[in-house]
Amino acid sequence: MAGERVFIVEDDTLLVRQVEHFLAHLGYRPGGHAPSGSEALARLGVTRPDIVLMDIALAGEMDGIEAARRIMAAFGLPVIYLTADDDPRTLSRALDTSPFSYIQKPVTAGQLHSALATALERHRLERRLKASEEKLAAILDALPSGILVRDAGGRIVWANAAAVSVFGPATGLAWEVFLGRFREPVPTVTDSGELELSLAEGQRLRHFILSETRTFSAEAGGGQTVAILREETERRALQAENLRAAHLASLGELAAGVAHEINNPISGIMGYAERLADKSDRLEGEAHIPGRILSEAERISGIVRKLLAFARPSDSVREPVDVGEVLADALSLTRAIFRREGIDVELALSDDLPRVMANPQELQQVAINLLTNARQALSARPEEAEGPRWLSVGASLVAEARPMVRVSFADNGQGVPAEVLPRIFEPFFTTKPKHEGTGLGLAISLKLVQAMGGRLWLESREGQGATAFLELPVAPATPVASELGLGT
Repeated sequence: MAGERVFIVEDDTLLVRQVEHFLAHLGYRPGGHAPSGSEALARLGVTRPDIVLMDIALAGEMDGIEAARRIMAAFGLPVIYLTADDDPRTLSRALDTSPFSYIQKPVTAGQLHSALATALERHRLERRLKASEEKLAAILDALPSGILVRDAGGRIVWANAAAVSVFGPATGLAWEVFLGRFREPVPTVTDSGELELSLAEGQRLRHFILSETRTFSAEAGGGQTVAILREETERRALQAENLRAAHLASLGELAAGVAHEINNPISGIMGYAERLADKSDRLEGEAHIPGRILSEAERISGIVRKLLAFARPSDSVREPVDVGEVLADALSLTRAIFRREGIDVELALSDDLPRVMANPQELQQVAINLLTNARQALSARPEEAEGPRWLSVGASLVAEARPMVRVSFADNGQGVPAEVLPRIFEPFFTTKPKHEGTGLGLAISLKLVQAMGGRLWLESREGQGATAFLELPVAPATPVASELGLGT
């Protein structure tokens, strides 16, 4: 006890004075008093005492029990009842409000001291417990993993914020109903006894690992079970990307070896074909054959060059490059083809576009490849499709972790099927007819862009066109980069 302030709600003036005398003697401070519940509610918001002594039998429409209920709800103050009533129904109503103590009238100093000390200590402990629970709840809500608690009957009684945000409201659900939200009716069990679960979100699949810990209780009915749902989606994606990178590295080594092995015999074939071509006048009706051999050999040679370009590491020098100039040059080389095929091409560049760090020749190669892919997609668009065919090329500055220039190549072709999109940058994967593509163009473009410190990706919905995005880092010497401290 350290001079806590006590508020008295009592309509007996003599008893109020007696209690105030006892309180002063015991070291408590006066916190005010009121003769009715309504007056007490009005004054407590101003006086802010530490505890309330409440007479049950108050005059007026609101008795002490109802007044205590409202005071505890509005101010969170501990209440001690003062009563001379031993009616069981009254006492039952009072117990429903969870009072901190009772003092039977007539009041003595000993009763008052014991009740106040006990009630105040209990209130302090309850506040500490509540603060500890709120702190624990805040920690659990901040965790990225979903945490759910279910009782012995298999019903969820609590879920943290991560669980609610991913799985929706779960409190009150039967555990079997909750598990029914996942994709597999029979989850996979890992070697460690955990469950592997998958949750479908549109076309995306999220993966989770479920582990459980049972807590025991001395109370009837047993304890509770804590379930932790740890998301594995990003880890699995990274694992798949690492496997893909290892596969591509092996494929690159194989491609380099195959290319070198093919190069020598192809050179010989081309040499012999050229000698035959010089004597084509003696071949009568088969004079065209040497030319066909040369043409096919040159096509194989071109594939070999692409294989080598894909396999060898990029050691090109990067320098500040004007993206607008590179795009304009690439369009000037291809615009005639677009015009001949009736495709409208638009170039839209943001004002004051900063230079990027890139190799200009390789960047132009990437741009031409993306333009060619867009043209081929537009050429394959059905003739009955409404509206003109168009390609829009744009470039703008984007503020991310570091400043980047984003170039977009958007067309209104047929788009890319969802099942094809994840494989679009794989080496040798192509949707083009036989003899019209090697499947290396986008793979080489991706490798070149990554070597320049950039990103390349494709977004598309089948039947609604496609957009290829290319991002490259802003050159450190540019004003935008300098403002962000990248040039120092």
